[in-house]
Amino acid sequence: MFSGILERHPNLRFVFLEAGCTWVLYWLFRLEEEWERYRVSVPSAAENVRMPPIDYWRRQCWSGVEVEEWPLRAVIDLVGDENL
Repeated sequence: MFSGILERHPNLRFVFLEAGCTWVLYWLFRLEEEWERYRVSVPSAAENVRMPPIDYWRRQCWSGVEVEEWPLRAVIDLVGDENL
């Protein structure tokens, strides 16, 4: 994401399979945290990532999940179900 690939290629789609749902929250949290930290001090970060990382997720990324995963409800509550 921080290389700018999602910004430069808005029609590029990523699908993550066989990983479950819990990693989605962790990585979105980490990406948001790093984006907030570096977008002001690192010019390339602000240039390459113009939207909050969760917006790129919602626009370009999907994850396969199993309906039996007990944390799935929490993931849906926080990021929605459009990309799962």
